[in-house]
Amino acid sequence: MKIQVVIIAILGILALVSGATLEITNGTGEWDFNYLYISLSSSSSWGSNQLEEDEYLLPGESVEFEIQDGTYDLKIIDEDGDSYTRWSVAIEDTYEWIVTLDYLDNRCGPSG
Repeated sequence: MKIQVVIIAILGILALVSGATLEITNGTGEWDFNYLYISLSSSSSWGSNQLEEDEYLLPGESVEFEIQDGTYDLKIIDEDGDSYTRWSVAIEDTYEWIVTLDYLDNRCGPSG
């Protein structure tokens, strides 16, 4: 009986701390991504680059991150210094962003 109570308690805790998978794919066709930032939308700063030093996300490649469910701002900077930003993205379970040139900050990119 005690084991059942402990198992139920653990399952309850795990349900409260749900996680999500964020997958980002470089769909530009020609530009390497040098910097990738993931920040809670409520934060006033971007934090640190999520790519390792000397790591680049090449065209066609993807990277995944395990994060908590929430609302995030996402920013990528490519090899030319161009940026691609998504604001207030609600991420639950699995979210995939295929980054194309349509998402360049100086263009009006797709929404959602």
